[in-house]
Amino acid sequence: MPPSHKPAATSMVWLPQADGAPPRATRVHGRETVVAALAGELALRRIVTVTGTGGIGKTTVALAVAEHMHKQWRQGVVYVDLAPLADGGKLAATLAAALVMERPAQRTMDDIVEALRSHHMLLVLDSCERVLDDVADMADVLLERAQGMRLLATSREPLGLPGESVVQVPPLAVPPDAVSCAEQAMGWPAVRLFADRMGRVPTDDEAADIAGICRRLDGIPLALELAAANAGVLGVRALARRLGDGLHWQGGQSGRHRTMEAALDWSYALLGEQERQLLQRLSLLRRGFSLDEALHLGADNLAAWPDTLDAFEGLLRKSMLATISDTDARRYRLLETTRGYAAARLAESNDYRRVVARYEAM
Repeated sequence: MPPSHKPAATSMVWLPQADGAPPRATRVHGRETVVAALAGELALRRIVTVTGTGGIGKTTVALAVAEHMHKQWRQGVVYVDLAPLADGGKLAATLAAALVMERPAQRTMDDIVEALRSHHMLLVLDSCERVLDDVADMADVLLERAQGMRLLATSREPLGLPGESVVQVPPLAVPPDAVSCAEQAMGWPAVRLFADRMGRVPTDDEAADIAGICRRLDGIPLALELAAANAGVLGVRALARRLGDGLHWQGGQSGRHRTMEAALDWSYALLGEQERQLLQRLSLLRRGFSLDEALHLGADNLAAWPDTLDAFEGLLRKSMLATISDTDARRYRLLETTRGYAAARLAESNDYRRVVARYEAM
């Protein structure tokens, strides 16, 4: 049965665009539960961080929360896009510009804190991962010295601050194998997003293929958007066939919402060398796996287990691994889009034959 979908508190957000382009109106599908959870946390905590893998829709969810709650703050909500920052040197200037302060490039954090001291406001700090430590330091200062501030951050990993609440954005729910008609398929958020970006409701003949596309892409919104953009050129059936052959499609979008390949490039570039190596090796595990299996495949010898465990924990923290069982027998998996990307990197490496031999011997 498809999940129940009550009317969303907000059905539309305006996504900021790169290069000064006007914000883009975007419908929100299937995020009622996580938006409600975040709103509940913001009512209790002064800092909440939205985490998740690249392309999962953290920005959309954060903006939906801000839209839902903006009347609760006297000075409203201010959105701060941190994605363009390569280091923390321009963090204060970026925040000052978002706050529409005069001469933002000359402003220091002391200037900003003084201006915000009496404000009652929500700051949305988007894409913190490249300047994570600097954002954490800034947030710590703001929370200590500007008591009316609430912070909603999006990042691939938590800021690591005391009192921080972390909410992970899950993939959109996808249909099961048995989908017989368009009406049944449209009961699932992933299909509704695909149809919205395709620009039309699917036909009954297309329903099963679109359901398969949504499953193949793990319900990741950015991947679904890019696939839907190709449906008009390739046709739904041909698109489903090409995805079944191994995600061999190319997205044509640019700017802030880049192709899935570039979104994964971004995530991959943020990993340490050992994390990259482990991610590549784990790509051989197509099904769920245990920590012990990951260490056996990922570590070259017993002495390397501690470093491999650190890398494993880093991949979890940075949302590159998904937990599929939260019991004593916890298991993990790579989302298929991430696994395909990591497998391609492994195939290009000098490590490939040795790691495959180790995998086959497990």
